Amino acid sequence: VLGNSQTHCVQLPNLFAFARGAQGLPAEEADYVRFAEELLPGHGETIVAGWRALTGDDAEAMDAAKTKLSAIGAGTLEPGPLRGLLFGDGRRFLEDLVHQLDMAATMRRFHAAVHATPRDEALTAETFRAFVEAAAAWQARHDYKNHWYWPPMIEALRALQMPVLDETLDTLTWTADGETGMEKVQN
Repeated sequence: VLGNSQTHCVQLPNLFAFARGAQGLPAEEADYVRFAEELLPGHGETIVAGWRALTGDDAEAMDAAKTKLSAIGAGTLEPGPLRGLLFGDGRRFLEDLVHQLDMAATMRRFHAAVHATPRDEALTAETFRAFVEAAAAWQARHDYKNHWYWPPMIEALRALQMPVLDETLDTLTWTADGETGMEKVQN
């Protein structure tokens, strides 16, 4: 059972890897490209580059992937044989991935700014604002409500040493009361 697919465009490679593993099949880069080609033919390598950038920490690579994916989304899209995994909307899939890349890139820039020596407070404020705006746009798009466990984000926020942020971060818990996993997530 795979129980985490609230961010579909990001979870598809995980779902793919899970399915491949369950079948005893490898999940190499070429396999991901073939999978992505069956989602949106002709765009497999670009989609995989987006997924790969999203799991990294290179904001420039995220921006490059974002630009290429946006260009695909601006054109005519004809989903492939795995169109059902896109819920009938390849454009939405690409837009969601672009939003995720934007949020991750802005967070990486904020993280770098807050940890720079010496710290440029104006740059830190600017990158923090950009991250908050990107995160708010992503939040408005998918409406997922919960604490986000994202270690580099938490580390950067803690580095600001702001009591209001620290108090909020102190409320993060990773287990909850409940008899079943579902009850724990609900709680």
